[in-house]
Amino acid sequence: MLLEKYTFGVGDRFAHQAAAQLRAFELIARYDRAIADYFLKSEDKAAVFPSAISLQLSRREVLRYGVMYLRELEDFPQVHIRGVVRQQNPRLIAQIEELEEKRRDLIKRSRSDGLSGLLRRTIQETLASVKETLEPLYCALKQKEAELVRGARVVGCTLYKASIAPDVYERSFDSVLIDEASMAYIPHCAFVAGLAKRGVAV
Repeated sequence: MLLEKYTFGVGDRFAHQAAAQLRAFELIARYDRAIADYFLKSEDKAAVFPSAISLQLSRREVLRYGVMYLRELEDFPQVHIRGVVRQQNPRLIAQIEELEEKRRDLIKRSRSDGLSGLLRRTIQETLASVKETLEPLYCALKQKEAELVRGARVVGCTLYKASIAPDVYERSFDSVLIDEASMAYIPHCAFVAGLAKRGVAV
């Protein structure tokens, strides 16, 4: 891999220790400097590198795609796909999060002891209504995420995500990097390797 003049590498403890590096990337982007080839490691070891080396955070060309398990990623909304959607569509995310919180509360209440049959049915009906309301919102969110992934030049995701998300596996990439492959299933590695046009780094 060719290392350009402005090249940063972020390694194994990104979510916990890379605040300073990300801050540096943001400052560089303000001055319109190209940022070359840094990758975001996701929890399950796959990062995908398309062809263009020169990247800028402000253009949403680098994305971490998948469920945000690590709360530290909330500090970097410009990188995680949900954070980018939140910046572009705050009302949509606010609606989803409000309903998700309501759903969690209803599920918790439905598992309480001593509920009358009537109250339990009322909770279940309300829960069904919340889930129905969430469906079109999730569809809108999925569409927004798909648009962002299609436009990204570097996509970091898990091997599992790459194998189930058409936004990833229907694309082809110049290179695929598989991190900690010894911990991954061979079929997953073989599948994502097939997305690479030029090479695979394991």
